[in-house]
Amino acid sequence: MKGLLLFILSIVSLLLVSPISIIYGFFKGKLDFMSYAISVDQMINLLAGHLFSDLMLVDPNLFPFGDMDKTISFNIGKNAKFNNLNKFGKLVDEFLDCLDEGHSKRAYEDKI
Repeated sequence: MKGLLLFILSIVSLLLVSPISIIYGFFKGKLDFMSYAISVDQMINLLAGHLFSDLMLVDPNLFPFGDMDKTISFNIGKNAKFNNLNKFGKLVDEFLDCLDEGHSKRAYEDKI
């Protein structure tokens, strides 16, 4: 119960503080959208780890999603390297590759 309450508080805080902080950072000239993107990506990887592992991996137990210190792209790149992406996982990898060539491979190799 305590964990649930803290989770709700953290989401409310995120929703309240983020827009204010981004506007403030804009006027101060101190925005780092790449760091923001990585942080949000890691949070989604943690929250959706079981779902993504089941949806995108041949063997969800081999290199599962869900590590809060890794991005979704890192997991896709690692699983691609070890041929553990299913058809949907390969489709997501190809989509990322269309946006940024070699994206997941670089994310895995650079440990992002």
